[in-house]
Amino acid sequence: MMNFKDAGGKKLGGAPAPNIGKSTEGWVERKVQFLVPEGARTLEMMPTLFQVQHGTLDFDDLVLKPIDPEALVAAKAKADAERKAAEVPAEKPQREKWPQELHVEARRY
Repeated sequence: MMNFKDAGGKKLGGAPAPNIGKSTEGWVERKVQFLVPEGARTLEMMPTLFQVQHGTLDFDDLVLKPIDPEALVAAKAKADAERKAAEVPAEKPQREKWPQELHVEARRY
């Protein structure tokens, strides 16, 4: 798990976590690219195993380096546009379009 934090230590979110998702035989190389949120001052990294009965978690050559964010910014903009297009805005109730109320005079079986 990874968390970005601001200068006061408040979590900002937005940090992805490399996920293997299954048992492996030997070393597995992972590369993750992500945007750093505005105001981030630290990146908290917490190597974690979930639902593990036994095994070993080793890290070697962990490297953080800056990249050109252009492709990531474009991908985020596209994902945001797709998410917005999938949302249906809430409508105000239009009572004039509702059917008339039913009126019941007596119960009959």
